Order: sequence, then structure tokens, then C-alpha cells
Amino acid sequence: MELRGGVEGRTWARGDGAGGGKISRGNQARQGGEVAQASDSHVLRAKGAGRRSEGRSWVPLGQDGLSAWTDEDGRFRLEGLLERAYRVQVFEPESANLGREWRLAAGSSGVRLMLEDDPDARRVAGRVVSATGEPLPGIDLWPLRSKALGLDSHGPPWEVGKVTTDADGAFDFGPISVAHAFLQLSGPGILLYFFPLEGELELERLEIEIGRLCELQVVLEDVELADHVRILDSVGEKVRVLESFGSHLTEGGWTEIEDGRTSVLQVDERAAMLVLIWKGSEVERLPLRVDPGRRTVFRR
Repeated sequence: MELRGGVEGRTWARGDGAGGGKISRGNQARQGGEVAQASDSHVLRAKGAGRRSEGRSWVPLGQDGLSAWTDEDGRFRLEGLLERAYRVQVFEPESANLGREWRLAAGSSGVRLMLEDDPDARRVAGRVVSATGEPLPGIDLWPLRSKALGLDSHGPPWEVGKVTTDADGAFDFGPISVAHAFLQLSGPGILLYFFPLEGELELERLEIEIGRLCELQVVLEDVELADHVRILDSVGEKVRVLESFGSHLTEGGWTEIEDGRTSVLQVDERAAMLVLIWKGSEVERLPLRVDPGRRTVFRR
């Protein structure tokens, strides 16, 4: 059943060029062709069993920053288009539901885009916990789709379609599309993390384990003992390490030791081994333990 009056839930329409020049705000004339008239369109939502929510929809075009938000009736206006055809899809960020592809000419008006419910949508819920099993409240999660589906970007702005874990680390998206989908997690005390949904059998009882960030600084009495350090977990796999350079943060594998010490690092709480390196060769492996609640200064 079509909804003629607008759209239920938030949707995201995506398009990229089907031949012709590149879409861009500032250089249409240089790309060839005339800037076409704007397109007035509706996004319609098929009524079904899926979850609905109030809100506007986001409608970006391609990789060049052209976008528009729909109004409360689902209307959107895309401006600054070249006079050619575009491929457009609708994406509902809260359910990661991706509609089929339409081919539209710039300057079209009265276009109606239909987003059908995904018959394969599954309820996705669970908990986010630390490496020691403690619940992590206040973690934001977004359902996204992979570029394997042809999306120019993984999803809309982060505030759209977001849920946040409660005091028990629990979250519940309701039914969402899971084919080529993953969850993006972000929050205080963790590094940005991506969790793939495809292949998971217990989607209603997920337990996503994330290592909390801990502060670590390595200090050597002998400045010629090592010039770099690597940090591994208990099975010898590299853990994530974040290092600050002024206003910039870098995630890397080897960390430089300068004048016998590293900068203050942010490391995954699963860090269990320190590897000292001198001029490219491993010197020594030492047991390591870090604590999310305090800075660890490792002296050697």
C-alpha cells in the first residue's frame, strides 16, 4: 500500500552520475554541459511490518557534496545538477534498508520514489561489553551498508539512525536489513569500531566486545635499548594504539621511542605484551598490563 501523503521513517536517497560530467557545487560549467533546473520529488514509504519513526529524510547525490533534506511530507529539491540522467536510490538509515535504483533526468519534477520493506530484515539487538565483560553504557551505534552495494558512502550523518547503549550496555534497533550491513560504534573511551552483521546467527542476542582505551607510557633507562615499541595481546596479535601529535591523532603499529620514552599512548585494554625494537630488529618481549582507570608507566 502506497503512502500518498509523504514518508514514514527517515530515508536517504543516493545517486551517482550515469554518463556526462561530474557533479559538483562549484565547477559545473568547467565540467561541460549546462546546470539543469532543480528536481522536485517525493519519497514514498510502502506500508508494512517494519519500524517507523518521525523525521525528515536526507537526499545526497554522488560523492560531490550535493544533498538536500526532505521536508515533513517527503519532498526534496536537488539543485546544481548537470543536464543529464542520474541513478538514484533511497536509503533508510534507521533500518539500513536500500531501495532499488531509479534513473532520473535532471530537471524532472513530480517524481515518486518508492521504498519497499526488506522481507529479509531481522531484529538486531544485544549488548556492548568491555574485554573483561563489563557493560559499556553511552556507546553510539549506527547501522550502515557496505560499498559492495554501490553506495558512494557508507551512510548518512551520524546523528541519523543512531541508538545508544543503556546502563547495561544494551541496544535494540528493531528490524534492519542485514545483507552487507555492519554496525559502526563510537563513544567515550573506545576507538571507532565496525561490527559486521552478515553471517551472525544470533542477531537478537549480540554481544559486541570492545577494548577500552588505557593510557600507557614506556620509559627506558638505557636510551639505546630500543628506538621503537610494538604492543601485542595475549596471543601475539597487534592491538590498536593511538598516538597524539599536537592536534592530530594517529593509529599505527610501531611507536617511536625518543630520548628513552614514548609519548603518552592510548592502547586497547587487551594489551599484554611489549616488544622492544632497535634499528628494525626485535630486542625483547616483556609482559604488560594496563588499566582503564589510570595511566600505566612501564619502566625498563
